Amino acid sequence: MPHERVLELLKSSSNVDVCKPLIMGLACYGAGRLFIFALYFSNIGRRFGFAHYGTLAGTGMLTSAVVSLLQFPLLTASIDGGRGGRDAVNGGCAAVVLACVPYTLWLTRREWHERAAAAAPTKLSLPT
Repeated sequence: MPHERVLELLKSSSNVDVCKPLIMGLACYGAGRLFIFALYFSNIGRRFGFAHYGTLAGTGMLTSAVVSLLQFPLLTASIDGGRGGRDAVNGGCAAVVLACVPYTLWLTRREWHERAAAAAPTKLSLPT
């Protein structure tokens, strides 16, 4: 397994120079994940309202947790499978990204309509 190789590398004292980029990479990965979740939580209420915020946030976190379990099998397949394994993993990731395009287009269209409705002049009713 790839994570066992990393642990072996970290345990050996002769590879101290190799450990510094690994620690930096781990810190950058953690900061990136934190940034993604911050964006997720700040935008979910704006996009869908706060009536079902807890359900939407919980579903997103559950989905993220389940999908993140695929990281190590995909990493193992890409390393141990050679060129074909890397191509298969990259193709699968590309398919998942392309599957998100209809949602992105729908959300963009919805936001455009909301902005247009907010910018449209409204008739004021005068008291009689």
